[in-house]
Amino acid sequence: MRYDRSYRNQVFWDKDHSISLAELIEMIKQEMYERKHGGGVAYPPKTDDSETLRKGGLGTIVLVIVAALVAFLIKRDGLVALIVGFMCFFIGFTITAFIIVYNRLYVRPARMTQEVSAKCIGHSLTNSDGHMLRSPVFSYYYAGRNYTAYTGNYGSGRKIPAIGTDVTIKIDPEDPMELKWSDSSTKSSFIFASLVCGIVFIGEIGMLLMVLTRMK
Repeated sequence: MRYDRSYRNQVFWDKDHSISLAELIEMIKQEMYERKHGGGVAYPPKTDDSETLRKGGLGTIVLVIVAALVAFLIKRDGLVALIVGFMCFFIGFTITAFIIVYNRLYVRPARMTQEVSAKCIGHSLTNSDGHMLRSPVFSYYYAGRNYTAYTGNYGSGRKIPAIGTDVTIKIDPEDPMELKWSDSSTKSSFIFASLVCGIVFIGEIGMLLMVLTRMK
C-alpha cells in the first residue's frame, strides 16, 4: 500500500536512537494538532478490507432483520426474536472478519510473486491501547519506477526489518505497491486467525440452535 509520512495517527521514524511510548503519543498529538490547523490530515488509501467491511456490515444487517423476523413468526416471542437477531449480528461479524482475514493473509499474498530488492527506510509507529506498534516502510525500484510502500499492518510481537537494511520482498506485479516481507508471518497468522474464527463461528451456531430448540 502506498505510504505517506503525513498519514494520521502515526509517526515515521528513521532515527538511530529509539523512541519511548510517551514520546510517540506526544508526537502524534502534536502532529495531529499541526495538521488540523495547517491544511488537514492525510488518510491511508481505501483497501479491499474496507470494502469487504462495508458489504459485510450491510449483509449482517439484512441477516439480523430476516433471522429475527423468522424467529418471531416461528416462536411468536419478541424476546426470542431479539436474542436470535443479536446472535446473528455476531455471526455476520464473524463471517465478515474471516473473509477479511482470508483476503488479507491468503488471497492477496498469493498474488505477490515478483521478488524485488528493497530497503527498509523507516518504521511507521502508532499507539494502540498503550502499546507501540510498528510497520516497516520500504523503498524499492520495479519496472522503471520507484515505490515507497508498506503493508499497513502493525504489530509488536514479531521481528521486523531494521532501519537501513536491505530486504528481499515480494510484490504483486499487477499492483507493485502491494507487498509482503515475510512468508511465515502471513501463513502462521492466517492459520491462527482461521482457527479462532472457526471456533467462534461453531460456538455461535451451537448457541443459536440451542435458543431455537429450547426456548418456547
